[in-house]
Amino acid sequence: MIVKMKKVFVFTEHSKKEATLSFLKDLGVLHIQDVVGSGLNLESLKEKRAVVESAISLISSLDKKSSKVKAKKSNLDDMVDIANKINSIEAEIKKAESEKNSIKNIINDYSDWGDFSVSDLKSLEEDGFEITLYSATKKQIKDLDEDFEYFVVGKSKKNSLLASVNVPEYVLIDELTSVAIPELSLSDYKKKIVELNNTIEKLKSDLLSKKDYLSGLKYSFVELEDKIEFENISSGMNLSDDISYISGFVPVPDFENFKEKCKESGLGLAYDDPSEEDSVPTKIKTNSFVSIIEPVFKFLGIVPGYREYDISFFFLLFFSIFTAIIIGDAGYGAIFFLLSTIMTVVGLIKSKGLSKVGLLFMLLSICTIVWGSITGTWFGSQKIAELPFFKQFVIDSMYSYNVNEKLSFMTIQAIGFWIGVVHMTIAHFWKFIREIKDKEYLRSIAQLAWISLLWGLFNLVMDMIVYDEDVMFKVSYYLIYAGIGGIMIFASQERGLNFFKGILKSFANIISLFLDWISMFADIISYIRLFAVGLASLKIAMAFNEMAFGGEGKHTVISLIVGSLIVLLGHSLNIVMGMLSVIVHGVRLKILEFSNHLGLEWKGFEYKPFSKNKDLD
Repeated sequence: MIVKMKKVFVFTEHSKKEATLSFLKDLGVLHIQDVVGSGLNLESLKEKRAVVESAISLISSLDKKSSKVKAKKSNLDDMVDIANKINSIEAEIKKAESEKNSIKNIINDYSDWGDFSVSDLKSLEEDGFEITLYSATKKQIKDLDEDFEYFVVGKSKKNSLLASVNVPEYVLIDELTSVAIPELSLSDYKKKIVELNNTIEKLKSDLLSKKDYLSGLKYSFVELEDKIEFENISSGMNLSDDISYISGFVPVPDFENFKEKCKESGLGLAYDDPSEEDSVPTKIKTNSFVSIIEPVFKFLGIVPGYREYDISFFFLLFFSIFTAIIIGDAGYGAIFFLLSTIMTVVGLIKSKGLSKVGLLFMLLSICTIVWGSITGTWFGSQKIAELPFFKQFVIDSMYSYNVNEKLSFMTIQAIGFWIGVVHMTIAHFWKFIREIKDKEYLRSIAQLAWISLLWGLFNLVMDMIVYDEDVMFKVSYYLIYAGIGGIMIFASQERGLNFFKGILKSFANIISLFLDWISMFADIISYIRLFAVGLASLKIAMAFNEMAFGGEGKHTVISLIVGSLIVLLGHSLNIVMGMLSVIVHGVRLKILEFSNHLGLEWKGFEYKPFSKNKDLD
């Protein structure tokens, strides 16, 4: 369920605001509304954080095992100094790399000229012989002034390389491109590159030697994050005369204790229920079993709004069913179960407690094993499915290798559509209950009308896709007509609105409503993806089995090895594709189809109380 909140204002003397924030932090239940702090201290902390973060990134890029390094308590100022040194080393490396690249460009530009002594050219210049270098095409050379004396000292791909001594001012050579004499000879530049490479290697070695400070740097980063949060709130607190105050939200179950503690500490407190305009954080409270679905919500980055619905239980229930049907193979489920069990046991050994991810995978694995058992699907092998032990669990009408394949297809398609109609019925009935609680009695009837339309369309879908013959029940027509009529009459009704104006409002929105009816029909059909993706997974597994061991005659040792590799790689690929399908299709049916029918927009944000950072304990 979504926990109710109280909006609170905490008042304190301006001189005591930091002590008050420390007190609120110790309580750890106040979600503070967005504040924007300022000041030199805050900016200084942010600069230090940037320095430390950069140092962590640099060390991590050099050491692949750095991600496993855990934060270790260290002196903040010392770590900031070390971070500055690390960043300074990196700056020197970048400077050396940049200089090396520039020298490489120079070498590339002058490679056609060959290695010549720049110092000799300068000596000649001091003696009155000014040497000028040029790059010229054949046409340019042909058009040169007859008085222009030059030597051809080399050639590039397109041009000739010329040198001239003491060119008279009256000689016209505007068409030629002069080439500046480099500061060093090519051999000296190459020596410079060797020196720079040695410097860079030494600097990188120095940088890598700082990896032992990584745990301290990580701790300091967390500490700085904590200090920034505190300073941001402190400097951003509202001020009225000598009183500072801050607003936020406290969960109702924690409110009485919060209120009592504030009173004992001499703090002023004002509170009320959140208004419709307030942006309230969402705190979801579930039992320990349902809470295993939380990792999925965090992975997707979705949170229901404070005034929306907590669908954790139904998400877990149907997500487990969808996963079982999409993966479809009990053999794969057994592998998942083994891996998730190992994950859970390792977590317990390391004293991390029960992993929600591990428990979720165990549940999904069990559901997959159950579904695969009743359809007789074990690594896509009919031989395994027909072993006496496995055969006893098979339901004939759902058997993957049924002689009457059409019967199996019809049964699983029907199951998919039944799941879909029940799924969406729950959404509309839940919405019906919510509107009753909101005292929108007339409008709530529209949800019953949507359910009526849903079941009528469900029978139409079954008649079109599953059944061979026309078995559209007469009552289904009545359900469709009653549903459309009920929606037109009650969908736009509101408290205080004239009944007939509500009907007219529905007719004004007839195009939108018509599209919603079409969408409902399409949503029912979309549940065929459960059958289609599951069937595709089965056929792929069977195809790899056939490729590996389907040939006639005896198998040699080599053919068995190659076949085993094909089976291993093929089933591994199929498992990965199945997991992607769960994310793409299984999650979609919850996030889109179910949520749309429930009116759930996932527009919330997580409740994050101002509290002590556990990583700093």
